[in-house]
Amino acid sequence: GGRAEWDGKSSQLMYQPNAAKTSVDQLKKPQNRDSELPPRGFFVIECLGKNRILVDRERVEQGESIVLQSGSAVRISSYMLYFLL
Repeated sequence: GGRAEWDGKSSQLMYQPNAAKTSVDQLKKPQNRDSELPPRGFFVIECLGKNRILVDRERVEQGESIVLQSGSAVRISSYMLYFLL
């Protein structure tokens, strides 16, 4: 995995493999869910914008990541999404 970012100086989209690799220790885990990460893999959402997002009523600020569970409610601006496996 990696991240694509817009380079304003060269006016092109630049792909950076493993640009901001977050370690498992840095991940926030929802307080109302299991504290252990699933052994078969998991999904994570990272807040890249200036405005925070909410996952299961928990704030995720810029640069933070949080583990998603099936049924997690994700609020981005005025949009409400439900993450379902």
